[in-house]
Amino acid sequence: MDQLKDALVDGLVCNCLNSVPSDSSGSTGSKGTESDDSKSFCAASGDDSGGPVCSNPDRLSRSLWLYERESILLAKLDDVDWDFSVEELIRIKGVCSSIPSKSHKLLEGIRMALWHHPKIPEFRVYYHVPSWKRTKADGTPSKNNCGNAGRHSRMMVSIIHALNLVIADRNRSSVAIFSLYYFWVDLRIGYAIVSLYYVAIVKKY
Repeated sequence: MDQLKDALVDGLVCNCLNSVPSDSSGSTGSKGTESDDSKSFCAASGDDSGGPVCSNPDRLSRSLWLYERESILLAKLDDVDWDFSVEELIRIKGVCSSIPSKSHKLLEGIRMALWHHPKIPEFRVYYHVPSWKRTKADGTPSKNNCGNAGRHSRMMVSIIHALNLVIADRNRSSVAIFSLYYFWVDLRIGYAIVSLYYVAIVKKY
């Protein structure tokens, strides 16, 4: 029964993070076809230079397909001098959401790399270790820990939540920098206009 609960929790989280629309008939027989189609779609959008291999990772089912094809990006987690862009953080988030529970060690490896990377200090602030306790029907925590599937799902949700906050912070910082730049440009333009008027008045009198 406990294993069934863990499987249900893992399934619910999986559906929330990786929702794949079913066909109009509601049949599940086309699941393999949808997976193959999504992989073809992602492969067509990638390149061999380290660029994104999938423009919409939410279309992928849980597998190591995206993890293996984002190896160039994930290798940069070992480079302490690499400054990740927002687009790269979004791609890492997609990889985390696609890793199945049977490969939980890989997810733990990404979490530790994100935690120790000096260029992503915000992750250490926003990441919170989830509770491994099961939840009773009345909402109170149980004395028993959840299974492997439940631990994997909870860690994945915590990692994605932390990355979402990091991405939001960096987007706000980018907007603030651009706003400050344009404010500085406006000041320079205003100063130039005032200077021209001053020169014109001095010459006139």
